[in-house]
Amino acid sequence: MRTSAVQTGTSEILTSVISSSGAFLVQRSDEVIARSSAKRNDSELMQTESNSTGRDAHGYHRIVTLLLNESALIPISQICESFQLDEVACQRVNVYLGKTLASLEQPLHVKHKVNAHVVSASFDQGGGVITTLENLHHAHEDSAYVRMAQQYADATSNGYADEARRLPFAIATDDRAVRTSYQFPILVRPAPVPDPEGNHVMTMQDRDRYDHIAEEIDRFDIPWSEKSDRLVWRGEARNPMLCTGSPQWPNRSRMLFVQKYVHPRDARIDVGFVPKENRKENGRGVGLGVDNSWSKGRLTYAKQLSYKYIMVVDGNDVASNTEWVMASNSLPFMQRVIAQTWSLHSWLKPWTHFIPVEDDFSDVSAKLDWAVSHPDHVMEIISAGKQFMQEFRDKKREARINAAVLAAYFNRLRIEDSADDSEFKKDIPSEYQGCSFGRKGPKQLVFGHLS
Repeated sequence: MRTSAVQTGTSEILTSVISSSGAFLVQRSDEVIARSSAKRNDSELMQTESNSTGRDAHGYHRIVTLLLNESALIPISQICESFQLDEVACQRVNVYLGKTLASLEQPLHVKHKVNAHVVSASFDQGGGVITTLENLHHAHEDSAYVRMAQQYADATSNGYADEARRLPFAIATDDRAVRTSYQFPILVRPAPVPDPEGNHVMTMQDRDRYDHIAEEIDRFDIPWSEKSDRLVWRGEARNPMLCTGSPQWPNRSRMLFVQKYVHPRDARIDVGFVPKENRKENGRGVGLGVDNSWSKGRLTYAKQLSYKYIMVVDGNDVASNTEWVMASNSLPFMQRVIAQTWSLHSWLKPWTHFIPVEDDFSDVSAKLDWAVSHPDHVMEIISAGKQFMQEFRDKKREARINAAVLAAYFNRLRIEDSADDSEFKKDIPSEYQGCSFGRKGPKQLVFGHLS
């Protein structure tokens, strides 16, 4: 694989984007459009705003991107303006792109094999694949990873021009992408905080699992004054990342948290695992070497929201309850942020949006004491969290932001098909050291694979 940032000239650029809220045009000049029109019938690429009203409420949008070969780099500010994005939205575009693409002054050129046949093994353990939207739509394997990639393609590619459907890009759909470093920018859902390489490009992948409950939180929630003065957590046992060789569950892991508090001395704390449905490991229903006695059964959203304090604990990447807890009238307790998705967890501040707890969970009871004795500050934190989540509520705006990220990605990264099929993921950051327990006890993990 070879990469270089090379100025490729000033030949024409025309990027057309159609989102759920209408048509948006990125253009270098009238002269460029005139030259492009001589080659193509622009009316076939552009569609009217009236045809795009009433699109899917979850932000499925139509995007048409035509980037001619050897086109020059378009400033992010110009892309944002073309999508009618406000200042905060444009700041988000910069964050989503990652520092590699956001800081470029010239397009980045990469030579690597483009996979015509996409299979799930390509995505396993944080792996990614270089392919095209056309190839994704023609993938024959029916697996979770491939389906997720196809759903992502469907969400972004309706109305793509033929040339854009054949533009190569890199994508990783596994949660473990957050623990993987990549040699060049790749489209992901989770990204590490901070991102050492700056190559995780966050897009609106798999948003329904987060959005649906956050959007309906008022249907489940009750006023603070009616809630129980207790802290709750329910969730599945998730991979606690890499094995340190110690019998101790690693810091930040759900296993350590539940081990400490499933039978607490503090009666205000109610935590436990929920059994995995239709799945058992080592004869126990929780999985990952955790005894089923740590299970307390499932709680509905409404029941969890009857507690004043809700714990947020990362799983394979981020905690799936982060957003609906932030949007609620309950107070989130959580650790420092080391992973984020589209909702930008890195913008959350301790003592402003949540109550911070230590990585080993040793101070949960003490932080509960603090919260009980500082009701005014607690209400300010809850209010700040709810206000933060409002940033992501306008689905048409979210679709335009995502389309801007993709437009900038394709404009700034040019992947040329070659015979080079070398691995482009690298080491797993030491921040994510942890343990994985199987039938024979702890094993060492290297690059996401059991040794």
